[in-house]
Amino acid sequence: MTGQGGRQAFQQAKSAEQPGPVLGVTWQGQVHTSPAAMASVIRAAWQPWFCSNEMIRWPDVEPILLEDLATPAWPALSPLTGEDLIAALARTPSHTAEGVDGWHVCDLRLLPVEAWRELAHVCSLAEAGAAWPDELTFARIVLIPKGDTQQGLIDAASLRPITVLSQLFRLWGRARMEALTPWARQWMLPLQTGLRGGMGAAELLWSTAAEVEGAVVTQCLMVGVSFDLTKAFDTVS
Repeated sequence: MTGQGGRQAFQQAKSAEQPGPVLGVTWQGQVHTSPAAMASVIRAAWQPWFCSNEMIRWPDVEPILLEDLATPAWPALSPLTGEDLIAALARTPSHTAEGVDGWHVCDLRLLPVEAWRELAHVCSLAEAGAAWPDELTFARIVLIPKGDTQQGLIDAASLRPITVLSQLFRLWGRARMEALTPWARQWMLPLQTGLRGGMGAAELLWSTAAEVEGAVVTQCLMVGVSFDLTKAFDTVS
């Protein structure tokens, strides 16, 4: 099952996994319920992951990335246009969260073509090496519970921070990903998901469920292994 039906089934299955509301956090044996105290201990819990003492310099990373992406050759991208951004907006679900700037998908759909062309020009300048405008670089942090709550309390380290960037910045990435997809398909693994036009989580869910059901019906042994990194960030080696 694919399309809207598969997406709804997947969302229904995931909703059953959602923990209850978070009313406070625990950290090092103490309970914290005020917003300021909760923010402080959550920051302390994630400090080792986000503030590594190891300095990462772009000149050290760039040659490695260029070597890994040398084959197939990096494609020549056409200049970004306002129409590219509008097409990316059309592919963006209306429930997608807005960033700090408050621009929601429904609001952006009211912008005239001329505004999108100006925004495309700003993106092109950034691609050429100019700094992104500050308004497009601000982000907000959303804490997603990744553990069970006990009477409304959860360990500070079990709240996973997710960065929500500006919707305009994400539209630039979506537009460029559309252009890079044919190139990426030349080196990505066949079972990788998430790339536009490929399998999504819903398709994998139904495919795996069908295989399990087939094994049960035929009384065949079936073994599965699942790995879930609690803190899957760039600093995890």
